[in-house]
Amino acid sequence: MDLDSMKYGELRGLAKHLGLKANMKVEETGGDVAAGVKADETKDVVCIASDKRSQMQSSKDDAVGRQAVSTEQRTNLKFLVRLGKSPSEALALLQQVYGDDTMSRSRVFEWCKRFKEGREDVEDDPRSGRPSTSRTEANIERVRQMLRGDRRLTVRLIANELGMNRDNVWKIITEDLGMQKV
Repeated sequence: MDLDSMKYGELRGLAKHLGLKANMKVEETGGDVAAGVKADETKDVVCIASDKRSQMQSSKDDAVGRQAVSTEQRTNLKFLVRLGKSPSEALALLQQVYGDDTMSRSRVFEWCKRFKEGREDVEDDPRSGRPSTSRTEANIERVRQMLRGDRRLTVRLIANELGMNRDNVWKIITEDLGMQKV
């Protein structure tokens, strides 16, 4: 049985069976969440839940971990909006659970508004990002012409001469022009 595939009602029933509250942490239960549980399958589910929580805590330092926490908070926020909680109440509840890692007040209010308007997806919308302005065909040709004139030019000198970023000049030389020794 996988936690991700369980419905809310099943999770609530499992928590009730274990005598847990929705916001209870593993430390409050004495560390042994599965104590007194009869079904082996339920023990597996509880172990998976505590394993997932500990994995999430250990990976908060990297970007993927932060994104997972943000998605989890938005999922919880969507649930609180459906329960009819105000954005202020929802923020207070999120702060209880996530402490210092809680999303900002303005983000909570923004996502509450989105969910009230009918949004279903908790993931960020795809962004186009900043357009690439340095690695254009024209700039690649300019770097090529400079290197044809003098192969002893440094990346820094080319970048200063063309008014470009050194990293972009390096990428043009190595990736676009296929030169390895610079």
